[in-house]
Parts: sequence; C-alpha cells; structure tokens
Amino acid sequence: MLLFFLKEPKRGQAEGVTNLNRLDLVAEMRAVLERQRARLLIPVYIGASVVTLVFVKTTANRILILGSLAAVGVLMLIKTPMVRVLILVFVGANFVAMIFLTWMPTYLKREFGMSLSMSGVSATAYLQIASVLGVITGGVLADRLSRKHRGGRMMAQAVGLFAGAPFIFLTGWTLSIPVLVLALIGFGYFKGMYDANIWASLHDVVRPERRATAVGVMNAIGWLGGGAGTYAIGVAEPYFRMSVCLSANSLVYILVGMLMIAGVRGYLNDKRLNQPKRHGANEFATEAQSHREKA
Repeated sequence: MLLFFLKEPKRGQAEGVTNLNRLDLVAEMRAVLERQRARLLIPVYIGASVVTLVFVKTTANRILILGSLAAVGVLMLIKTPMVRVLILVFVGANFVAMIFLTWMPTYLKREFGMSLSMSGVSATAYLQIASVLGVITGGVLADRLSRKHRGGRMMAQAVGLFAGAPFIFLTGWTLSIPVLVLALIGFGYFKGMYDANIWASLHDVVRPERRATAVGVMNAIGWLGGGAGTYAIGVAEPYFRMSVCLSANSLVYILVGMLMIAGVRGYLNDKRLNQPKRHGANEFATEAQSHREKA
C-alpha cells in the first residue's frame, strides 16, 4: 500500500517551487528553439544536396560535399560550445594523421629512394612508437593539470598540437634521413599527447548519460575529416610538391591549437559553470545529522 501511494519527488523540488518552474520554462524555450533550428536545417540541406548532385559531376566530390554538409548540420544542433570545439579540433587532428599514415610511405619512396617495405616501416614505426610514449606523458600531464584547472586536459591537448606543428613542417622540409626520423619521432610524441585526452576531455564537458552518443558523433564527424585529408593531398599533389603538402599540415595543427585555446578560455569563463553548486536535501540532512552527533 505504501509503495502505491508514495512517489518520487521531482528534481529540484527541495529548492523551491518558483525555481523549479523557472527551470522548466527555460528548458521548454530551449526545446522550441532547437526544434526551429532543426526545421530550418532540413530544407537547407535538401537544397544544398540538390545543387551538389546537379552541378558536381564526380561521385567522390559529391560524397565529400554531402558528408561535409551533414557534419555541419549535426554540429549546429549540438548545444554545448566546447563539444563543438573538441569535434572540430578532432577533425583537424585526424586530417593530418590520415595524411601521414596514407602518404608518408609514398613520399619516402619517391624522395629518398627507399624500397616499398622500408618506406612502409619507416613511415609508421618511428611515429607510432613515439606516440606510445606521448600518450603516457599526455595522460599524466593532463591529470595533473585537471587537478588545478577545469580545462586541464584540453590544455594538455593544446600543448601537443602546438609542439607537434614544427615537427610536421620539418618532415616535408628536410632532405636528411636522420632529421626526418627525428621529425617523425617528435610529431608522433606530441600527437600521442593530444590523443591521450581525446575522450577524457569530451567526457569533462558531457553529462554521463549522453557520453556514448557524444563519442559516436565525434567519431563519425572526425573520421570524415580524416578521409578528406587523404583526398585533399591527392588533389593538391599535381600542383605542389609532396614535401610542400606535408609541411603545410603544420598550419592545420596551429589553427586547431588556436581553436582549442579559444574554446578553453570560453569554457573557463562560462558563468554558468562558475556558479557554486547548491546543496540538495540529502546533503542538508547529512550535515544536520553530523552536527547532532557532534553535539
């Protein structure tokens, strides 16, 4: 009988009816705005898709454009600004990573005269082994920074992006094999520092009940950017030397690093996150009980 009559109180009921009603009103207004935004995006995407199919003749270009439009639409529907920043940075990092994994063996074979097997090993072994060390270092650094700063893990990622940019430039600029090996090791190490905190940073800004969805969306959009990178080098290579194309990726790392810094600054200055947390009814009851026990 008691189970039939008792019911779970509404969230926020202990904080007062006025505040609960206000929060519900704000949530309803946001839901209306999101629905309107989604309704606006649907005809825009359909129109852009029709234009693409009519005027773009190559199938690969059609797929790339339509996928990019879909990714932009998904990003616009994401409410949290820092999540959008992390996804865009992930797109840029994957753009560079896929270029190196795909085109570096070809570059080593053409420019340095390595055999196909030797160029394949050299293009991956130095970079990936260094990435293992970078992942460990980045994880330790991020945990220490996160104890002092709310955006500590994102700061560690920004360090990896900025520090890796000179080594990316060096891979296409140098004509010396020892220097090239050093550049691959440096790039791999700082790439690992960024990679170590991809999902930890995302989880810092996403509620637990939505983290799996956020990871799925970030993976889908991020690897679309990675595929675009390999295609972009194939298009640019007839007009520029392969070495120039590889060195130019350092600009991508610098740009996404600056985007990360801007996102972290906005995240740290977010007034909603800086407000002190209110005590719930259970916490007040626990504190009152502890005071009675001390008395």
